[in-house]
Amino acid sequence: MQVGDLVIPKVELITDDGEPMESAWHRSQMNLLIEVIRYHWRDRTDYYVGGNMFIYYSLEQAEQVARDVREGVRRAYRGPDFFVVKGVDGRRMRQAWVVWEEGGRYPDVIVELLSRKTVREDKVTKKEIYERVFRTPEYFWYDPESDELVGWRLYRGRYRRIREDGRGWLWSCGVRSWVCGWGGGRGRTWERRPVGFGSTIRRGTWSRSRPRPHINRRRRNVSGPSGRRPNWPA
Repeated sequence: MQVGDLVIPKVELITDDGEPMESAWHRSQMNLLIEVIRYHWRDRTDYYVGGNMFIYYSLEQAEQVARDVREGVRRAYRGPDFFVVKGVDGRRMRQAWVVWEEGGRYPDVIVELLSRKTVREDKVTKKEIYERVFRTPEYFWYDPESDELVGWRLYRGRYRRIREDGRGWLWSCGVRSWVCGWGGGRGRTWERRPVGFGSTIRRGTWSRSRPRPHINRRRRNVSGPSGRRPNWPA
């Protein structure tokens, strides 16, 4: 394959490793973040939003992922729980985000949803990748067990922790919205409270106190812009 003047050797790109997300909460939370961004930017098509999706940034990584899947192990980086890339054609469907097919574009905002299994990887290994390889401007993680929400912003090539306001909210320059825990939220769908983007939602369109999204559970990779308002059940 040729990208501009660069010839890329053919390599197997795995788009589904068959591994489910850590819990139903993680799946619902990923879908909630995606639906919020889709509605927030419902009049735009110049962005891409995805979740639980492979991101390929080098041939070596792609080859290692393929080997890992064949051997049933997990050594190479695969992708984040949620990400946004701005300034791209969001109308085109993707099975994976392949950096060399996207003009070298990496995510502008990434959110990882922590679990006991992934906490060290998300806080150490992935943070280093996002800071030094992706150079992603903003990285957030949320731990549903401890209710810890932490954000990092790239400054002179290194991450600096984003200061929270008096409510414990973090401002995202990439999305132009606050990132915050939505109060309450426990129940049949939300055994732990969710986190989302919220400040730009006006006139009571969405309630941060009672998040009740309609979740599409059928697809593993959820992506792309949409003009549909999330369907809050009555």
